[in-house]
Amino acid sequence: MIVNDAEVVLSFGEPVIIARFKDPVFMRDEAVCGHVKDDLDAIVSVEVDGQIFDDSNDERGVRRAVAEVVRDQIGGEELCTVYEPLGNGAFRPRYYRDGKIFESEDERVIWVRREEGWRVAP
Repeated sequence: MIVNDAEVVLSFGEPVIIARFKDPVFMRDEAVCGHVKDDLDAIVSVEVDGQIFDDSNDERGVRRAVAEVVRDQIGGEELCTVYEPLGNGAFRPRYYRDGKIFESEDERVIWVRREEGWRVAP
């Protein structure tokens, strides 16, 4: 089994919200795929304006609220990502939901090692 550690910016505005997920994924051709589910265990932590909520301090239910939003928007569906090379080490992610492409903003992705300063931020 392949486990994907993902950090996703959910809100770029006020407040800035970053969710950290740990989900099983699989490869289909050149795509990385997974099934989105209402699974609180898959959400490792949620950061709201720099404050991290995880198992140790989430009395307000921040993780549960994020899980419910994810479920309502894309729950139960298969999501796949194909990374198209752009040159200079950059890639464009192409997203597929239940086999149909859907576009987000014009994104570019580069792979950076954590020890080289990798972080997720708006």
